[in-house]
Amino acid sequence: LNKDILRHHQSTATPPGRLVASGKAGSDMCVGCQVWARDVRTDAGDDATLLVVVNWGASRDQHAEDISFDLASYYQGRAQRGLEGRSEAIAGVEDLWAHVDAPANVEVSAEGVVAVSQVPAGGCEILLLS
Repeated sequence: LNKDILRHHQSTATPPGRLVASGKAGSDMCVGCQVWARDVRTDAGDDATLLVVVNWGASRDQHAEDISFDLASYYQGRAQRGLEGRSEAIAGVEDLWAHVDAPANVEVSAEGVVAVSQVPAGGCEILLLS
């Protein structure tokens, strides 16, 4: 069992996650790819964002995808729901599945654009942005 993932997934301290991006025909994101986000608290009590990036490609022949998305609308939506927006830049990224800080396949721009490379068909990345 991955206790880090379970702790954030089963927490009742913050609202459940929601779909923030989904690839459709004609969109910039690959068809069948999704990004889910949830506000969480770290062990130190700091606010963070849990991201699950999924490539639902079912075929073994389907190649790994590079998935890029902008979190600005997610943080603006938080403010519209009466929650705090994120004013500071994302300082750290942790891969909760692999237990790795600053994974090589993830890039985050100062503007909040997250790019995750090589997500295999049927695979996912579970990331904690702090």
